[in-house]
Amino acid sequence: MKHILKFLSLVMALAVMLSAPMASFARGGNLDAKEKLSIGEALDMYVNEDEDDDDEDEDNDDEMDLEKLLSKDDILKIVKGLADGRVVKMKLDEDDDTYIYEIEVKGQGAEYEIEIDAVTGQVLEMEVDEEDAEEEDKSLPEAITEDEATRIALEAVGGTLLEIEADDLDEEDGKYEVKIMLDGVEHEVEINAFTGEIMEIDQKEMDNEDEDADDEDGKDAPAWGHIKNDLQLQRRVLKEKMKSIREQMDEFEKSMEDALEMGDPESVESFQKMIGDFQTEMEMQKLMSKQMVRDMQEMMRNKYSADEWEMLEKNKEEIGDIPGIRVMPAESILMPEGNLKFDVPPVIKNSRMLVPIRAISEALDAEVSWDNDTRTATIVTDEHTIVIAVSNETILVNGEPVETDVPAEIIKGRIVVPLRFIIENMGLDIEWDQETETAEILGQ
Repeated sequence: MKHILKFLSLVMALAVMLSAPMASFARGGNLDAKEKLSIGEALDMYVNEDEDDDDEDEDNDDEMDLEKLLSKDDILKIVKGLADGRVVKMKLDEDDDTYIYEIEVKGQGAEYEIEIDAVTGQVLEMEVDEEDAEEEDKSLPEAITEDEATRIALEAVGGTLLEIEADDLDEEDGKYEVKIMLDGVEHEVEINAFTGEIMEIDQKEMDNEDEDADDEDGKDAPAWGHIKNDLQLQRRVLKEKMKSIREQMDEFEKSMEDALEMGDPESVESFQKMIGDFQTEMEMQKLMSKQMVRDMQEMMRNKYSADEWEMLEKNKEEIGDIPGIRVMPAESILMPEGNLKFDVPPVIKNSRMLVPIRAISEALDAEVSWDNDTRTATIVTDEHTIVIAVSNETILVNGEPVETDVPAEIIKGRIVVPLRFIIENMGLDIEWDQETETAEILGQ
């Protein structure tokens, strides 16, 4: 019956197509060559129209495929039948109009990479990366963690951690190499990665050229030369490690959310443990950071002679009686480079740290001049000229007016200005640590 209906439709279509040219002939005149239409051509037109309809049907079928995608739960059931382990990655991807789930599974002694058709559930590809059986047969004990190795090294030597590196943890002679700085001497501690036993401690004297240069300039800076570079290196290493920990925590938190969405409690529990381990490590790094700040503050204090420190302490006591001002320790500003020393200490006013303009400018190799008639100070560097008028909230930076919420003022005969404003307008960066109330000048 279906074929009969299709044939009748074909006949009716041919009749309609041929009627137009015949009508033209009946109205008078010969049939133009362009108006002639053979049965074969008419049949082709019909077939082509039918093919176009088929194309549209195929497009609709493609759209329907998107609605037929298997759920993550369905895919997870297929995966569990293929690999024993926890899902660490599950991603839906498109390849040549085919939707594919890409899954990674970590199991006991093997890792799996699986590709599954998202519509049919067909397993398109599966790769298994098995651990070397020879390595498994060694039955190595579990290695101590980096944190444990660090604690062992610091208890043995003291000082401050520079870096730690694991070496051959999959071998019997696996070890940790821990570098520590103590009194200007770098100590390298080798620790057995499985027993925690200290194997060797080497010492390396640091280059004291900076210290010699300071002595030539007549600056009283005990321990300055060999501590400065060490602390800068430590801060850089610590900040990079803390940044890496934060990034890994963010990644695991996202993976845990995916595992929750897929209904995989085993993976969720695993990710929670890893996140907890990272949080513990982050707390340890924060403690190390606080200790490093204390070391840097000690370094800043060592730059003063006994007489300079006595004068500074005397001025601190007198300024402390001024209403609305909180006196800060001179070492609350960390500046490894330059010879930053104050005779009038930094203060906090209206939640802003103010510092003597001459001390901070000269430490940054800028020239400072004072015009007593206009009560203005001018700071000049290679790239910037800053003009500051006492009690004026408008400061000129390279001739352009810039507003500040705390104007410069005079304390104990010294012009004090907002620290952040000056540093940033000299093209440098400053980092404030609220917990330790220290400001570190960067980019010197």
